[in-house]
Amino acid sequence: MVHVLHASACRWITVIAVVLCSLSCRERATGARDTASSYADSIGSGAEGVRTRSRGRIPYGFNGVPWLGQWTAPWGQLRYGDDPNCSTYKEGGCGPTAFAMVLRYHGRTATPDDVGEIAVASGARRCSGGTDGFQPHFLESLTGSYEVDATLILRDHQRVLNLLRARQPVIAVGHCRGYTARHRYRSYGAHFLVLTGVDVIRHRGKRWTVVRVNDP
Repeated sequence: MVHVLHASACRWITVIAVVLCSLSCRERATGARDTASSYADSIGSGAEGVRTRSRGRIPYGFNGVPWLGQWTAPWGQLRYGDDPNCSTYKEGGCGPTAFAMVLRYHGRTATPDDVGEIAVASGARRCSGGTDGFQPHFLESLTGSYEVDATLILRDHQRVLNLLRARQPVIAVGHCRGYTARHRYRSYGAHFLVLTGVDVIRHRGKRWTVVRVNDP
């Protein structure tokens, strides 16, 4: 199932989420544990527990959710949309990239430009404003193409946390803020992220419960 959330990465302001789930949600696809090698989480299984925050880069791939970058080849420099005025995936493709990550988690072969084609065909691509990831036609086309279910969650933080603890990634969009892999604070006015799980870490002598993300 695809869970989509309008949320912030660490402090949710508005909440809309999409949860994607394979049609047999009780069993993850066999390939779902594969991640990009350099971003795989080497700390542990991803179950909630006490961790020690590293001083270096925090790797993506928590709970086996693969990471993709909207700026990477071969899609990064492609135009995202039919209008010549549309930006590239590097500039405006965070939505398709987030959906592609979760689809891959569920064992589907998907790239950001694959999802982008569905967004364009369904009218969800807005060249002046990114992607309307909650448009019904887009979600119907996406779930039909990849044989998954989609659940839209509105302003229900506890439900999202429960899903994350059950290792169901959540696609979040909206005003979000939190810390990067290099421990730098960052704020987005509007951005798609994949929430990958809930982690407990120790940092500067304190115990923190945090939401881990894959940022495209």
